Amino acid sequence: MGQQNGTADKTLEDWRRQIDALDGDLVRLLNQRASIACEIAVVKVAAGLPAYDGRREGEVLLRVAQKNTGPLSEQSITAIFRSIIEETRRLGTERMQVASEIPKRSEGSLHSVNGGINKFSGSTEE
Repeated sequence: MGQQNGTADKTLEDWRRQIDALDGDLVRLLNQRASIACEIAVVKVAAGLPAYDGRREGEVLLRVAQKNTGPLSEQSITAIFRSIIEETRRLGTERMQVASEIPKRSEGSLHSVNGGINKFSGSTEE
């Protein structure tokens, strides 16, 4: 933006547009992560595994803390990811409940999860 460091010429609106674009990326990535977590839930139901895996959660929190280069603190990153994990676990648990009911249902119609956000048929594939 004209200057060597590229920041001197940016206006408040420029910075806000950049934040808005990053927010959109974050939302897309969080939803992608949640979709994968839903697929994992179906696998867990088929394998008879519980929704919660404390060892895996610990691994994820350790990995993201190690990847953190700031300016957010390790504590902040860990808190953010705890919240992400909690929400995806909630969603995954809902998916597990629905997936465990599928063999009981005779119809092959679409079933809605979370008010129609996620849909899947009688199979375990999306």
